[in-house]
Amino acid sequence: MYLDEPYTFLLGLIGVGIGLIRRYFLPKSIQQEKLENLVSKNGILNSIYKKDLSDILSLVVVFAKKSKNTELERWAKLELHGWFSENGMLETEIVPEYRSVSIQHYDRFNCSLLITQKKLNFINETRIRNGIREIEGEMSKNYDVIYAYDPNFIETLKNSLNVNVIKYGFTVSSARSIIEKVKLLVVYKLSSL
Repeated sequence: MYLDEPYTFLLGLIGVGIGLIRRYFLPKSIQQEKLENLVSKNGILNSIYKKDLSDILSLVVVFAKKSKNTELERWAKLELHGWFSENGMLETEIVPEYRSVSIQHYDRFNCSLLITQKKLNFINETRIRNGIREIEGEMSKNYDVIYAYDPNFIETLKNSLNVNVIKYGFTVSSARSIIEKVKLLVVYKLSSL
């Protein structure tokens, strides 16, 4: 089979040899250098407004691991995957204030709960726990409102106010605001290193 075509066999053998030499004896390839530059502090900062924030946060996680910055790594993972205990959120932590948004509660008929009393105004606001990847995914659906579900908060409303709501919604512009605030925090945290 290969013996019938000695030139093909010889070229294949030479190709394998060149590949082995490149892999083990030559300096890093251009792709590896680009990847290392992208995962560097300056590489991340240079691409902050060119890539999705979820991609940037993934790079921050890799950068933080490489530089052994466990606090930056933990924060980036929480932002990327969501502020939940299974993602590393501590029991003593609260969702950061920069993730606060105005919300509207809805019942099963999609009617909104209108609360106008000043002392209950806190019910119309929450701190979004969802990860940036999920928020970006919801924003890509081109809806005006992003809906979420928090069983603990719904149970609290039911027990405290005797109202039956099943979900809450917040505007896409509020989600965009969270994304911009997290981008600024990435810039600040990396610039501080």
